[in-house]
Amino acid sequence: MRPHVHYALIAATIAPLTAAAVPARAGPIEFLDRIARFAEETVENTISQAAGAPEGPPPFRIGLMLPKSGPQREAAERIARGWEIALAISDNHVADRPVRIIFGNTGKGPERALRAAAAMSKNRPIDVFAGVIGANMADTMARYAGQLEKPLVLAGAVGETVMSQACYDHVARTSFNIGPYQTTSGRFIAGKFKTLVTVGPDSKGGYRLIRRFAEAYRAAGGLIIEQAWATVGRKYDWSALLSRAAQNGPQAIYAFFGGRNAERIVHQHSRIGLKEQMALIGPEWLFGPRALNRRSKHAAGARFLTSYLPDQDTPANRVFVDAYRKAHGEDPDAYAYMGYENALAALLTAADLNGQVHDGTAFISAMKKVSFTGLMPRGPFGLNQTNSAFLSRLYWVEAVKTESGNRLERLTEIPIDPDTSVCKKQTAENGN
Repeated sequence: MRPHVHYALIAATIAPLTAAAVPARAGPIEFLDRIARFAEETVENTISQAAGAPEGPPPFRIGLMLPKSGPQREAAERIARGWEIALAISDNHVADRPVRIIFGNTGKGPERALRAAAAMSKNRPIDVFAGVIGANMADTMARYAGQLEKPLVLAGAVGETVMSQACYDHVARTSFNIGPYQTTSGRFIAGKFKTLVTVGPDSKGGYRLIRRFAEAYRAAGGLIIEQAWATVGRKYDWSALLSRAAQNGPQAIYAFFGGRNAERIVHQHSRIGLKEQMALIGPEWLFGPRALNRRSKHAAGARFLTSYLPDQDTPANRVFVDAYRKAHGEDPDAYAYMGYENALAALLTAADLNGQVHDGTAFISAMKKVSFTGLMPRGPFGLNQTNSAFLSRLYWVEAVKTESGNRLERLTEIPIDPDTSVCKKQTAENGN
């Protein structure tokens, strides 16, 4: 019988990972591509490969729902990298059942994602659905998993309404609610920069993100000179927008973007000479691996807030970061640690249930009882009343240039506002 995943993970936190435990890098082919190719074969071949040894227990099938294309492709790759490392540490088993990742591409929109989920579930059921980026996809998958009475464990859907629009007993979110992150950020930034311009996505979610930040910033005495909005999905030359934002002399520009657009903002803010005039600030997604490593000289010196610090000196974080650096040659970002914690939450809960998932609600209830002490890179882990993982602190950091890119130096640690959100059923029960 294979070792119980919980004990394998605990052992990993008190001893260095052996070379064999670290997932091998697949050259230019990412883990996401490997599981995508696996999923793109015929359903019959997929079922055959996932069947396990005839004399052994059936595989524990995890439907990892992530975009293989589009603007969130890189975020998906890093979530998948986190999953890869967690699986390697767990010996690719839940109790005595071998784990099989079945990939569902969400990059073509909700309708195609549901077709992919139905295909992967047609002949052999999925035990747990996981992954997912974005509020709309989270809502789509929550309703679908509910129909199948299966659990859904969200990795990167941080939107405020994801866990509050409806009450889902079969859904857990292992990342966090972005609302308290934004209110804490706004209040803190007001103490650093008294005037700024905000730049955000021209979308309902973008307005909500910036509004949360702006309200807290203004309440703390900050003055927003101008707010600019950028069409979602477009490839921008940001120099014109940044130059215009600088005309009224703000102390800083606050931007909320990720991926390639974030990299371009960081690069062009420096290249056109604004770096010496006013700060560029934003959440950790603005200064992701592309900006910190590919644009290292342009990102050097930037200060920003982050939910995660790769150099945090705890056994659980060292295990994860060491494995990630060996596999990928860089520090993990927010999406990578979210993927890793997403995997640990799902795998540890399944292990505590001895690999038996009877229904989604029971699985999430069991997750609330699992001890994650000393296992999560971010630190203490637990689920609140809406089944969303709590976030207890943010770090104010500076990007410090090194030979291999930039490393994050901690400047201060900030307690985060509590997540007091409730879902609709809870609101009704409270008489609101």
